[in-house]
Amino acid sequence: MKTDSNDYEVRIGYSPERGDECFIAQVLDMPGIMAHGNTREEAAREIQTALQLALDS
Repeated sequence: MKTDSNDYEVRIGYSPERGDECFIAQVLDMPGIMAHGNTREEAAREIQTALQLALDS
């Protein structure tokens, strides 16, 4: 298992669904790890935090 959050590929996309309208980030190797943000940059920061928490646990 990879131990550094930078070793994982992350995909960020925009959800135009009414009520969502945000950027969604997910770790491709860990489908349960997802985060969102109002901007692409915010989603990128949030997914790194979520991934690091998952790796630490």
